[in-house]
Amino acid sequence: MSEHLTDVKSVFHKRFANFSSAITNRLWLNAHTNYDCDVLLTFPARIDNNVIIWFLEKFLQLESDIRISIKYHFTTGVYGFYLTFTYERILKGADALQLEKPIKQEFGGGYQAFLFNELEFYQGVEDEDKFFSTQERQSIVLHLLYSIRINEDHILNGIKFKIDQSLIQRGLEKNLIRQIIPLHNKEQLNHLRDIWVWPKNVLKPQPIEDIRQYFGVKIALYFCWLSFYTKALCLPAIYGIYIWYHTGQSQELDDKLFVINAFLNIIWATGFLIFWRRRQAELAYEWNTLDMEQLEETRTTYKGELRRSPVTDKYEPYYPDWKRLLFRCFVTIPMLIINLVLVSFCIVFIIRLQSWIDRQLKAGRLPPLMSLTELFPKVLLALVTTIFDDVYKYVSRWLTDRENYREQRTHDNQIIAKMFAVNFIHLIK
Repeated sequence: MSEHLTDVKSVFHKRFANFSSAITNRLWLNAHTNYDCDVLLTFPARIDNNVIIWFLEKFLQLESDIRISIKYHFTTGVYGFYLTFTYERILKGADALQLEKPIKQEFGGGYQAFLFNELEFYQGVEDEDKFFSTQERQSIVLHLLYSIRINEDHILNGIKFKIDQSLIQRGLEKNLIRQIIPLHNKEQLNHLRDIWVWPKNVLKPQPIEDIRQYFGVKIALYFCWLSFYTKALCLPAIYGIYIWYHTGQSQELDDKLFVINAFLNIIWATGFLIFWRRRQAELAYEWNTLDMEQLEETRTTYKGELRRSPVTDKYEPYYPDWKRLLFRCFVTIPMLIINLVLVSFCIVFIIRLQSWIDRQLKAGRLPPLMSLTELFPKVLLALVTTIFDDVYKYVSRWLTDRENYREQRTHDNQIIAKMFAVNFIHLIK
């Protein structure tokens, strides 16, 4: 390790003379590398080299099993760390995450939470390349990166790093680290393209298992639902065409067809939900995710006073619920009410303006050329709706950030709830 640290500073004072290796921002994910890696960590453009050196030194000091390769992006001045860990460390990470892995048949088969001390029981553990899927490896590497804790207080560019803080989380929070993104496996990606994406595969069933192995359960489940939903739509399409063909013959027949169509849609929707739940349960059992709870990492922007957790015995940010409740009662809710009142007032004003213009045109009080003013309220309504929508999105994100939720899912749900309120007003206008 000492040899690595001795040569660290010399790395950042060199610039490659061959500009043919320069790539654009959009190619970071697909950049060809001649070394094994799982995720890419990038720094802000033109950041001080001392910051990059410090992070590199900390990675090597705090995690001896980490593997880092450095690449410089000429066109944007961005450094990237291509990161992975030794296979042994990844196995220990799988133990920490309690990943379910298959057991050898001679030991009973089935699935069991992975235990590093019982390697001999797991099927395929000897194959480093195939034991974990791409998504599993990247999840483990990400967990290990967030688990790297600072071992001493330090001030870097005026930013304090305290003992037991997550190095990655603190760097992202203070914009010393730009982002951490997973890297594609080109060989597997090309395989998916050949068996899934190309038009020649339109009539073939989707390779769900390959999708799950590469992208993970969530993405695979989405495409399963999409396929199931598309097939289910064939039934309402059939009777919908029949009903459409017979409409327009008489008002009495149209009324009957309308009732029949509504009744059939209710039956179809109910049946779709029942059969999809059954299919979802089958997939969950097959993929061994039944009754599995997902453990979410703390959001990188989550702020709070550092306290020692009674569960992990490590320092973690703590933000009291009463502060969040106070902010919601005296800031969030009043701002939402003010916004809704403004939106409603503008909509009512534009509707009345439209009615006034219509009356004036009908009474002939406006010149013929002024007939174009009939479109003015409609254009104004579209502009007001768009402007308020953009402003409200910004306000919703700002309010939710200030409410300071720990989990990303809770954070997203709060934004959706705030956006629903104003969008509901837009829908009923």
